[in-house]
Amino acid sequence: MNSPARPQVNGENVHAPLASSTRPHVVREITEAKMNELIRSLGLEGWQIVWEPDPSQTKRGQISPEARVILVHDSETNDAIRTVLHEVLELKLRPAFNMQTSLTNALLEWANTEVYKAKERAIEDLLDLIVDLVKRSDEVTSIIGEAR
Repeated sequence: MNSPARPQVNGENVHAPLASSTRPHVVREITEAKMNELIRSLGLEGWQIVWEPDPSQTKRGQISPEARVILVHDSETNDAIRTVLHEVLELKLRPAFNMQTSLTNALLEWANTEVYKAKERAIEDLLDLIVDLVKRSDEVTSIIGEAR
């Protein structure tokens, strides 16, 4: 059985295959092939699952859009399949979240502009008041000086 070339993420092979005589490796390859069939049936053409069990990883799965790879770190088959489905849902929902982020950023930009305008108006109003008070202070000082 010839294994397909392993994808690269950040210029490195995702994982080095184990000796083909080891049973866990064969099970992993078969399960990984089934996972790849699953994601194709869910509309992720051109994407590849790489199942690389690694309990030391803090993330159970990772998406690499540049390489079009979903890397799965779970050791147990059922957990790995669940992680694949989680990552597929994340990929499918990304456009909606990107839209939400764009709308949120536009709203924040508008709000920041409105706050800036209000602040500038308040400063101008206060400046007019301060200038007026200073002028009156000068008038009061001169009136008091004349009265003495």
